[in-house]
Amino acid sequence: DVMQLVELLPDRLENSPYDIFDRRYRETWATAMQTFHNNVEEIEEKTKILIEKSFKKLRSSEGAFELVENFKNIQSRESINQQIHERYNDILEQYTSELEAVEKIFLENKDSPPIYKNFPPTAGAIKWALDLYQRAKKPILRFKAHEGLLNSEYGEVVKKKY
Repeated sequence: DVMQLVELLPDRLENSPYDIFDRRYRETWATAMQTFHNNVEEIEEKTKILIEKSFKKLRSSEGAFELVENFKNIQSRESINQQIHERYNDILEQYTSELEAVEKIFLENKDSPPIYKNFPPTAGAIKWALDLYQRAKKPILRFKAHEGLLNSEYGEVVKKKY
């Protein structure tokens, strides 16, 4: 839907039935430009809604981070860039809840960890603990690669929790 609106945007100007440089059509051109700007604003609002919906569907901080990085690489308007930038705190909040979940799983099962199939008890317990550690470590390594993400006040809190 949004992509179709974007693709149609220049068509209305390129295929105008009058010479846009002819001064006789100044008012018509002004109306066409106003319509163009209104359409751009509509696309911008729909894009913001799309971003918001996309974030609500994500279940992991790493997936959310990936989405933000993908959006960040797209050249877009300042308000959309601002909305994308604001998602970084949401990502850190999601990661914090993931850390709490990993900690809860560890504390509940540390005395009798679930053993993977075909693993001896000690090796299975070590593998289980290592998998929990990797679940916590993988996202934070990606976050560290992003300049400034963990340097915020909340980022410092997240690093300490990790």
